[in-house]
Amino acid sequence: MMNKTAWHTIDAQLLPTLREETLESFGFVKQAESTVDATEYIYETPILDGEFIMKIRAIAKQDEPKQIQISTLVVDSKSGEPYFLHCVRTAQGAFVGKVRQAHREVIQKFEDHCGYREYDIEYFFTAMSYILRKYRDRLEYPFDKGTEAAIVRSHKTLKWYAVIMTIMPQKIGLTGNRKIKVMNLHGSAEEVAKLIDGKRFFAGFHMNKKYWYTIKLDGSIALKELYQLIDKSYAMTKHRKKRRKEF
Repeated sequence: MMNKTAWHTIDAQLLPTLREETLESFGFVKQAESTVDATEYIYETPILDGEFIMKIRAIAKQDEPKQIQISTLVVDSKSGEPYFLHCVRTAQGAFVGKVRQAHREVIQKFEDHCGYREYDIEYFFTAMSYILRKYRDRLEYPFDKGTEAAIVRSHKTLKWYAVIMTIMPQKIGLTGNRKIKVMNLHGSAEEVAKLIDGKRFFAGFHMNKKYWYTIKLDGSIALKELYQLIDKSYAMTKHRKKRRKEF
């Protein structure tokens, strides 16, 4: 079996919610290496007219049934050697681009068949890119393994200004039987009270509802407006100057 260190793991945040029961109908084969704790599946398909073989490995952990780890491997059909350049962001060139595109097309078919998204991925990552570009802060996962939640905090003050969660819509007063991805943002008591409308803005889930509110990451709020909300939330992390005592 191919050395597993050669596989490229895909960040779970880039993937939809995956359903294990759909893997075999897509073409995955359950592996003998599967254990009581985790089931391993492998999918193989030729790409670029058979010049390469692309493999997808899915590992479904039994104690975390909705957490399926995905990794991929592209192998030269003749030499059997792994090809890596399509995973290197700085790698350029027409051929690398073709491999990268073929890889993405297979992943897209896999996502369409085996998963569903609870958010607008382009919208979500555009927002995250804005935070990284402007404030140089990244998503962090300080909670227990498997928790579908992440935070963004100021690297200057270490205070949180965004919390991203995957929750059932009923948690914020909506209907539906599929989870949604939301973001909690910080604001003053006056701002939060004015914003909450039960349609686009909701009482802060799992946070102090006086100073936090929740929005859906489905594109219902224009990006320009979202950026302004993030900026205001970030402003709440700044150290306030102490007032000088008057004598």
